[in-house]
Amino acid sequence: MKNPLFEGLNEEEEQSFLSIFAKKEIKKGQAIKKEGDHLKKGFLLESGLLLVKKHSSDGEMEVATISDSSVFFSLTCLVDGGNSLTTVEAKKDSVILEVSQKDFFAFCQKNPEIGVKVLKNATLLLAKFLRNSDEKIVQMYKTLEEVL
Repeated sequence: MKNPLFEGLNEEEEQSFLSIFAKKEIKKGQAIKKEGDHLKKGFLLESGLLLVKKHSSDGEMEVATISDSSVFFSLTCLVDGGNSLTTVEAKKDSVILEVSQKDFFAFCQKNPEIGVKVLKNATLLLAKFLRNSDEKIVQMYKTLEEVL
């Protein structure tokens, strides 16, 4: 599976980690998660097409389409159990793999060698998201300064 969360895992470790995920079939138009929902889960797209939406000041807008199989989403909710920042729904019939926060951390404790690798990868992904957000904020301030 080509996903940064699995970086450094051999095939056996990857399969062991994937064993804690539950497979779910999602029908076209069905929401997987909604913006603002309190969520303690993470998801992998196995097949299909997903639409990511975010509310803006003037209504809901499309943010992205997820079409690559093995894309992991809701990593932040999986780690911190916070509120979902986006709505994700199936743009066509899709199959996802879902893992709960409880199962995720239990697996990492029970399998520390794999757990350390996965948690390191999760930390790197979250750091990348944070860095990208910081860069966007800096750019917004620069744009605001130019306008004012």
